Amino acid sequence: MNILGKVLDESDSPVEFATVYVSDSKGSPVQPNRNTSTDEKGGYELKNINETDYITARQVGLIPSTFPVNNPILNLKLKRNPLNTFAEVEIIAKKPKSNLLRNGLIIGG
Repeated sequence: MNILGKVLDESDSPVEFATVYVSDSKGSPVQPNRNTSTDEKGGYELKNINETDYITARQVGLIPSTFPVNNPILNLKLKRNPLNTFAEVEIIAKKPKSNLLRNGLIIGG
């Protein structure tokens, strides 16, 4: 059977460029080259899937999740990974020392 659907986040927004692959119940890939990436609308399609297979979806910043194949249309929902959330980011820049020219001489440095 062919499986198609969307990968969505907790707020039902599409997850772009997530990896979706055929897996076992623990999320480990079962065969090489049985994967795809979601498009910009979160859509994916996998062909020739067994009803006993599982599908795993993963994306940076989200918790990978594994789902049983129980329907030819399978929308997958991923949760945000709280470990990848920053409350605040502080950027500090320092001005490099510059050499000053005085009377043709370089001073400092």
